[in-house]
Amino acid sequence: VYKRQNQKVGPSMDKALNEVQKFLKLRHEKWPRGYEIEIAFGDKYSAKDGPSAAVASALLIDSLISGSNIRPSFAVTGDMNADGSVLPIGGVSAKIRGAIRKKCAVVAVPKANVGNISDMVIMEGKGSLYRTQVFAIDTFEQAYAVSREDPDEKIEEAIREFDLVAKVLQGKGESYLRNPKVQEKLKGVVSLAPNHLSAQLLLAIGSGRGPKMLSLGGSITAIRSRTGAVMDVVEKGKVKSLGDSLGGDDLTKALSDARTLHKFVDRRTEPYLKAVIQLGETLRDYQQNPPRSTTLHNRKVDSINTALDRVNNSYEKLVNDKAIMEELMIE
Repeated sequence: VYKRQNQKVGPSMDKALNEVQKFLKLRHEKWPRGYEIEIAFGDKYSAKDGPSAAVASALLIDSLISGSNIRPSFAVTGDMNADGSVLPIGGVSAKIRGAIRKKCAVVAVPKANVGNISDMVIMEGKGSLYRTQVFAIDTFEQAYAVSREDPDEKIEEAIREFDLVAKVLQGKGESYLRNPKVQEKLKGVVSLAPNHLSAQLLLAIGSGRGPKMLSLGGSITAIRSRTGAVMDVVEKGKVKSLGDSLGGDDLTKALSDARTLHKFVDRRTEPYLKAVIQLGETLRDYQQNPPRSTTLHNRKVDSINTALDRVNNSYEKLVNDKAIMEELMIE
């Protein structure tokens, strides 16, 4: 039966899709014989790997076998085991943004990635929570339940009620999150669908209990992504001469964003953030006060490279810490 894709995929994706096949054979006693199911990718010219398509593939193949219809505006991401358990994946925030751009009404993400959604709210605002309805899933059955075109009555009512809340927030502003009627509506949505992540988070934010700090992984990602001009120098390695690129016009913004991050990052990442800021300040000093002699130039280049070493050393110390590595794997 299902044996191939319409292009070669990497080992992680191949392994994930093999788990999907095992799961579906257990789920369907009348597994069809004599057919071959092909997993097709719209863009078949770019390399593909990673397990993120596992749950989506399982739902699509299950729909072929069972004849049930998937909600047209539904999106899902997540890895999956042969027992139907859903596993976390990377890049969840980017996938949510992609779903919003495609105007998906309902999105399901692994429950283990909930922290990534909280990170997205802190860094990008609350709007993503009501531009699409995000559900947390930890089993195939939960994904199946929210993906149906004709879902369970409670899920359908939860989606309908949340749409009403979203329209109020879009029309009257996020301050209405504190409105008692809005809070009551959100409580009703969570009561109907306890895994409705958008409703859970908006309810918490409206009552003053929303996420305030980034997760450990979110902190590291934010430091690296929000300090682009400094990170460009880090990626290039040792500075050798005056002609090397030293951050360009975006250096001031990168430093400003880095200082803002102090309010949100996991405290364990602060030495790394501090080292990045020190490097940025050293680079900006070089830009604003260009050396007039070879001796002063060499001295400033040495200062930059010393600051660069601090960034690399603090990052290595962070990610090589056993406890931190274990936590990042769970996230």
